[in-house]
Amino acid sequence: MSRYLISADLLSCGLRAARIHSLEGGLYIVELDTARGTFWLGSDPRTRALFRNLGAAREALAAAGAVSITLTHASAFDEMVGLGSRADNRIEVRLGGDS
Repeated sequence: MSRYLISADLLSCGLRAARIHSLEGGLYIVELDTARGTFWLGSDPRTRALFRNLGAAREALAAAGAVSITLTHASAFDEMVGLGSRADNRIEVRLGGDS
């Protein structure tokens, strides 16, 4: 069981969606969008939970129920082919949940 459980306090904030951010090296962090703003999933308000695979990040969101989940990854494609970097090089994939 994950130690990064979504608390009743957070659910009472009106959890609207979750975004899983893919970092380098197969690491993931989870951002929660609520009616009171955005928060990072962590063991306390000052930390961010770091997940070693996508499945673990999704498992940590199980308590949220059917919330919209999006995977976000910053692509380096433009730089790799010599075009320079764009201002927004994110790739977003909807993983499920309600919209």
